[in-house]
Amino acid sequence: MKRLAIGLILAALLGASAAGAAPQPFTVSADAVELIDGDTFVVAGVHYRLVGADTPEIRGAACYAERRLGEIARNQVRAWLDRAGAARVEPTGEGQPATARFRHVRVYARLFAGERDVAELLIAARYSLLPGERRSGWCGGLYRPH
Repeated sequence: MKRLAIGLILAALLGASAAGAAPQPFTVSADAVELIDGDTFVVAGVHYRLVGADTPEIRGAACYAERRLGEIARNQVRAWLDRAGAARVEPTGEGQPATARFRHVRVYARLFAGERDVAELLIAARYSLLPGERRSGWCGGLYRPH
């Protein structure tokens, strides 16, 4: 079953790339989503970057507080996904190339826990900054989730 899901996801991504269109949205079980941190996840070996949210880093955190807040954000996303039982991934068709900091190409995507937009949930619960917002508060103790 897992191989079939991987094959379908890769076929959708590759087919869309070849046709020049955005990859098609898809739904997987919640346990098929591996969370790297609150805004980076992997499905079937493809790395995704959540659109619309910016959570604290876990790997490469600037301080202990940032790493701990990143773990809290990741755990909350896991709880939302597990509660929903399913995750919908909507790739945007754009991505971020591999760099020294990010070893993998990351596809930009929206993620839904059931019908709920994960980026919106993260921002509402203050587990995330808004895109473009300065990150200085993670280590300065100024930014805390509700």
